[in-house]
This record gives sequence, structure tokens and C-alpha cells, in this order.
Amino acid sequence: MKYLTLEGLSYFYQKIAALLNQKVTKETGKGLSTNDYTTTEKNKLSTLQNYQHPTGAGNKHIPTGGAAGQILGYGGSSGTASWVANQGAANVIESVKVNGAALPVTSKSVNIDLTGYATKSDISSVYKVKGTKANMAALPTTGNVAGDVWNVDGDGKGANYVWTGTAWDKLSETIDLSPYMLAADIQIISNAEIDTMMT
Repeated sequence: MKYLTLEGLSYFYQKIAALLNQKVTKETGKGLSTNDYTTTEKNKLSTLQNYQHPTGAGNKHIPTGGAAGQILGYGGSSGTASWVANQGAANVIESVKVNGAALPVTSKSVNIDLTGYATKSDISSVYKVKGTKANMAALPTTGNVAGDVWNVDGDGKGANYVWTGTAWDKLSETIDLSPYMLAADIQIISNAEIDTMMT
């Protein structure tokens, strides 16, 4: 199986474009020397002037200046702005509630109950890799903790088993990839092959 890369597609496009550039499409009622650019259009184009940005209300830019603590305010006329001091009140915490119970806003600490959440150590110890055993019969039957993982060598392919708290549960399985195509079987269509197609 072969596929076309972006570079190959670009090369293919250039080959097609080169062929199309050699073709002239005839339009009924016109020859190659037909002048469709009218005098009216020419005169209209000659009257165009450089664009000038309007300066009326709604078109003015932010004024120069400004300092820390200032905001843009009404400049005294429609469409104008100027830098003014911020007269608004500072943001303050008006109330704090924990589990629906209000706390005084003068409190400097908040007690949040996190006992229902997993700690970092809990998460890091979900699986505990213990080592390798020769077969299932060699797996320990006592002293196991939920999350203990052993690699069972078996027939040499290996499989991982985790202790669920009551029994060993298989985590892995051998996957047969023979129906799938290998990366080596996929080849890029070369420029030379494109040249052959275009001849």
C-alpha cells in the first residue's frame, strides 16, 4: 500500500497546474484581443482617493496618557473619552459560607472539611507493583493488600494480576496484531511515480 504525502501532493498539483497553464478556453463571441475594460469603469477608478479614517463620534481612538488606578470616562462630548480616577469601591468579601453556615467576615481563616476526598498518597498507592511470579500458583494467598500487582511470567508472554481485596484479577492480555498492516508495508508515492502517471 502506498500513500501521498503533503509534499507529494504539492508536487502533483504543480504538474497539473503546468498542464492547465498551456490550455486556453475560448469564450463564445470573444477573441483573445477583446477589450472588456470600459471607459466608464476607467473613469470611475481614476476618481478613487486614499481612504481616510472618520474622526466623528464612535470613530475616535483611546486618548494618550493614563496612569495606574485610572479608567476611561466620559470626555465631555459625544464619542470622546478621557482618563479619570476610578471612583468605584474596592472589591471586598461580604460573606463567607462553609457547608451553608455563615462565618463572620472578620474571620482570618476558613475550615474546609476534606475528609471525603482522596489524598495524594491515596492516589499514588492505587497499584503497588510487587514483582514477578513464575505462575498463578505462586501468587501469595495471604498478606495481600488491595492494589498489589504481580507479573505472572507463565508461558513467557507475561500478564499482570491485581489483588481486588478478595481475589486476583487479570489486568493485561496478549493482543494478536497479525491482521494489522506493518508500518514498513506503507510506502510514500515518489515524484518519479507521479511523473510516470503524467506521461
